[in-house]
Amino acid sequence: MKKVVIFVLLAMIVSFSQAQTTKSKTKTSDKTKTEVQITDLQKDITTYISKNYKGYKTEEAYEVTTKDVVTYEVTVQKDTQGVILTFDKDGKFLKKQPKPATKTKPATKIKSK
Repeated sequence: MKKVVIFVLLAMIVSFSQAQTTKSKTKTSDKTKTEVQITDLQKDITTYISKNYKGYKTEEAYEVTTKDVVTYEVTVQKDTQGVILTFDKDGKFLKKQPKPATKTKPATKIKSK
């Protein structure tokens, strides 16, 4: 019984560690978008964000490869204002664009009996 419990615990640890290292990857015809950890971003990118977007929270980051050109898209948010920042492979700022508004479902009215 003790061996079974140890085996199950080891299996859970291995599956959990693999889940933590899995990256989200989206591929269209000539574009691949892979989620990267915010802590793995280049220092130039994090320095630019902390200097120019004080008070913003970094929400997500992606490495985007289009026709062998690598860029990074980083989404930052402050209150309701979201911005997507694009950097080249060396961490040089390229452009910013507003984050698209997320669609919310309208509230459903509950009918009373």
